[in-house]
Amino acid sequence: MEDFKVSVVIPVYNGEQFLKKSVNSCLSLCEVGEILLIEDGSTDKSLLICNELSLTDNRIRILRHENGKNKGAAESKNLGISHATRSEEHTSELQS
Repeated sequence: MEDFKVSVVIPVYNGEQFLKKSVNSCLSLCEVGEILLIEDGSTDKSLLICNELSLTDNRIRILRHENGKNKGAAESKNLGISHATRSEEHTSELQS
């Protein structure tokens, strides 16, 4: 039987307080094949935290909108889904 894996899309906007806990919660699940952090033009330390997290696990990828602009949750989700490698199987979204 093949391993069941999901892509987790996490739109990130000024989520520095919750970001590490959210990502670590996802990483604890064996079903998580990848985590896509969609950094949406945060004004806090979210981008720095995203970069740090991506260095700790190769399942974590960071995506940003063109020019680092804030485009909102819907466009961030869509960007993540369009880059998810497991989108044909299962994709999950988490608000951090």
